[in-house]
Amino acid sequence: QATLHDFYIQMIAEDAFKNTFADIFISIYPRLMIHLKHSVIEGGVSLLDLSVQIFTVPTVVTRLVRDCRLLETLFKCLYDLFAPHAAGGGDRISPNSPVMQKTLYQRLCHDIQYVLRIPGTSAAFSRHPDAVSMWLSLCSRAQGMDHHTRQITTHVEFEVRTWSYAFAL
Repeated sequence: QATLHDFYIQMIAEDAFKNTFADIFISIYPRLMIHLKHSVIEGGVSLLDLSVQIFTVPTVVTRLVRDCRLLETLFKCLYDLFAPHAAGGGDRISPNSPVMQKTLYQRLCHDIQYVLRIPGTSAAFSRHPDAVSMWLSLCSRAQGMDHHTRQITTHVEFEVRTWSYAFAL
Protein backbone atom coordinates (compact mmCIF):
# COMPACT_ATOMS: atom_id res chain seq x y z
CA GLN A 1 0.00 0.00 0.00
CA ALA A 2 2.82 2.42 0.83
CA THR A 3 4.41 1.78 -2.56
CA LEU A 4 1.16 2.53 -4.40
CA HIS A 5 0.69 5.67 -2.32
CA ASP A 6 4.21 6.88 -3.16
CA PHE A 7 3.61 6.17 -6.84
CA TYR A 8 0.35 8.10 -6.76
CA ILE A 9 1.99 11.11 -5.05
CA GLN A 10 4.68 11.22 -7.74
CA MET A 11 2.16 10.97 -10.56
CA ILE A 12 -0.44 13.44 -9.24
CA ALA A 13 2.05 16.29 -9.55
CA GLU A 14 1.69 16.11 -13.34
CA ASP A 15 -1.34 18.00 -14.68
CA ALA A 16 -2.10 15.48 -17.42
CA PHE A 17 -2.21 12.60 -14.94
CA LYS A 18 -4.17 14.64 -12.39
CA ASN A 19 -6.87 15.48 -14.95
CA THR A 20 -7.10 11.94 -16.32
CA PHE A 21 -7.20 10.52 -12.81
CA ALA A 22 -9.92 13.03 -11.84
CA ASP A 23 -12.06 12.05 -14.86
CA ILE A 24 -11.83 8.37 -14.00
CA PHE A 25 -12.34 9.05 -10.29
CA ILE A 26 -15.56 10.97 -10.96
CA SER A 27 -16.84 8.26 -13.29
CA ILE A 28 -16.46 5.59 -10.56
CA TYR A 29 -17.30 7.84 -7.57
CA PRO A 30 -20.94 6.64 -7.30
CA ARG A 31 -19.84 2.98 -7.35
CA LEU A 32 -17.23 3.69 -4.68
CA MET A 33 -19.92 5.27 -2.50
CA ILE A 34 -22.25 2.30 -2.96
CA HIS A 35 -19.42 -0.09 -2.10
CA LEU A 36 -18.55 1.88 1.03
CA LYS A 37 -22.22 2.12 2.00
CA HIS A 38 -22.53 -1.67 2.01
CA SER A 39 -19.13 -2.31 3.57
CA VAL A 40 -19.09 -3.78 7.05
CA ILE A 41 -15.56 -2.51 7.67
CA GLU A 42 -15.37 0.79 9.55
CA GLY A 43 -12.36 3.01 8.99
CA GLY A 44 -9.47 1.76 6.94
CA VAL A 45 -8.13 3.14 3.70
CA SER A 46 -10.39 3.80 0.74
CA LEU A 47 -9.86 5.15 -2.73
CA LEU A 48 -12.35 7.83 -1.68
CA ASP A 49 -9.64 9.21 0.63
CA LEU A 50 -8.08 10.71 -2.50
CA SER A 51 -11.07 12.97 -3.11
CA VAL A 52 -9.45 15.82 -1.20
CA GLN A 53 -6.55 15.70 -3.68
CA ILE A 54 -8.98 16.33 -6.52
CA PHE A 55 -11.75 18.45 -5.01
CA THR A 56 -9.42 21.12 -3.63
CA VAL A 57 -7.68 21.94 -6.93
CA PRO A 58 -9.50 24.88 -8.55
CA THR A 59 -8.53 24.13 -12.16
CA VAL A 60 -9.54 20.48 -11.87
CA VAL A 61 -12.83 21.19 -10.09
CA THR A 62 -13.82 23.94 -12.52
CA ARG A 63 -13.24 21.59 -15.46
CA LEU A 64 -15.07 18.70 -13.75
CA VAL A 65 -18.07 20.92 -13.01
CA ARG A 66 -18.16 22.18 -16.58
CA ASP A 67 -17.36 18.97 -18.49
CA CYS A 68 -18.09 15.99 -16.22
CA ARG A 69 -21.24 16.95 -14.30
CA LEU A 70 -19.41 16.88 -10.96
CA LEU A 71 -22.12 18.73 -9.04
CA GLU A 72 -24.87 16.44 -10.30
CA THR A 73 -22.76 13.39 -9.46
CA LEU A 74 -22.10 14.50 -5.88
CA PHE A 75 -25.66 15.57 -5.15
CA LYS A 76 -27.08 12.43 -6.76
CA CYS A 77 -24.82 10.33 -4.50
CA LEU A 78 -26.08 12.26 -1.48
CA TYR A 79 -29.70 11.91 -2.60
CA ASP A 80 -29.31 8.17 -3.31
CA LEU A 81 -27.64 7.67 0.04
CA PHE A 82 -30.85 8.64 1.81
CA ALA A 83 -33.41 7.12 -0.55
CA PRO A 84 -33.98 3.92 1.45
CA HIS A 85 -33.33 5.50 4.86
CA ALA A 86 -36.20 7.89 5.37
CA ALA A 87 -37.81 7.72 8.82
CA GLY A 88 -40.49 5.04 8.98
CA GLY A 89 -40.32 4.55 5.23
CA GLY A 90 -41.70 8.07 4.71
CA ASP A 91 -40.12 11.15 3.24
CA ARG A 92 -38.20 12.34 6.32
CA ILE A 93 -34.55 11.54 6.92
CA SER A 94 -34.02 9.93 10.30
CA PRO A 95 -31.02 11.12 12.34
CA ASN A 96 -30.82 7.58 13.72
CA SER A 97 -30.42 5.89 10.33
CA PRO A 98 -27.22 3.89 9.80
CA VAL A 99 -26.26 6.25 6.96
CA MET A 100 -26.17 9.21 9.35
CA GLN A 101 -24.15 7.27 11.89
CA LYS A 102 -21.49 6.04 9.45
CA THR A 103 -18.66 8.18 8.15
CA LEU A 104 -20.02 7.91 4.61
CA TYR A 105 -22.44 10.80 5.08
CA GLN A 106 -19.77 13.07 6.56
CA ARG A 107 -17.29 12.12 3.84
CA LEU A 108 -19.75 13.03 1.11
CA CYS A 109 -20.67 16.33 2.78
CA HIS A 110 -16.97 17.21 3.04
CA ASP A 111 -16.46 16.45 -0.65
CA ILE A 112 -19.37 18.73 -1.54
CA GLN A 113 -17.97 21.45 0.73
CA TYR A 114 -14.53 21.20 -0.92
CA VAL A 115 -16.10 21.62 -4.35
CA LEU A 116 -18.40 24.50 -3.39
CA ARG A 117 -15.51 26.43 -1.82
CA ILE A 118 -13.78 26.71 -5.18
CA PRO A 119 -14.42 30.22 -6.55
CA GLY A 120 -17.18 30.21 -9.16
CA THR A 121 -18.46 26.75 -8.29
CA SER A 122 -21.29 27.97 -6.09
CA ALA A 123 -22.52 30.15 -8.96
CA ALA A 124 -22.21 27.18 -11.32
CA PHE A 125 -24.29 25.15 -8.87
CA SER A 126 -27.21 27.49 -9.41
CA ARG A 127 -27.05 26.77 -13.16
CA HIS A 128 -27.49 23.01 -12.65
CA PRO A 129 -31.23 22.47 -12.09
CA ASP A 130 -30.86 18.75 -11.34
CA ALA A 131 -28.38 19.39 -8.54
CA VAL A 132 -30.45 22.25 -7.12
CA SER A 133 -33.59 20.11 -7.22
CA MET A 134 -31.88 17.24 -5.37
CA TRP A 135 -30.43 19.67 -2.82
CA LEU A 136 -33.83 21.25 -2.11
CA SER A 137 -35.43 17.83 -1.84
CA LEU A 138 -32.81 16.74 0.69
CA CYS A 139 -33.28 19.93 2.69
CA SER A 140 -37.05 19.41 2.80
CA ARG A 141 -36.58 15.79 3.90
CA ALA A 142 -34.20 16.89 6.66
CA GLN A 143 -36.74 19.28 8.16
CA GLY A 144 -37.92 18.08 11.55
CA MET A 145 -34.83 15.97 12.26
CA ASP A 146 -34.41 17.76 15.58
CA HIS A 147 -37.47 16.57 17.41
CA HIS A 148 -36.39 18.17 20.69
CA THR A 149 -38.50 20.76 22.41
CA ARG A 150 -37.13 23.62 24.43
CA GLN A 151 -36.91 22.97 28.17
CA ILE A 152 -37.64 26.03 30.27
CA THR A 153 -38.38 24.63 33.72
CA THR A 154 -35.53 22.21 34.35
CA HIS A 155 -31.90 21.90 33.34
CA VAL A 156 -31.23 19.39 30.57
CA GLU A 157 -28.87 16.77 31.99
CA PHE A 158 -28.35 14.81 28.78
CA GLU A 159 -28.94 15.86 25.22
CA VAL A 160 -29.10 13.40 22.35
CA ARG A 161 -26.60 14.48 19.67
CA THR A 162 -28.18 12.81 16.65
CA TRP A 163 -29.60 16.16 15.53
CA SER A 164 -26.09 17.48 14.88
CA TYR A 165 -25.75 15.29 11.77
CA ALA A 166 -28.36 17.41 10.00
CA PHE A 167 -26.15 20.48 10.16
CA ALA A 168 -23.48 18.82 8.03
CA LEU A 169 -26.05 18.64 5.24
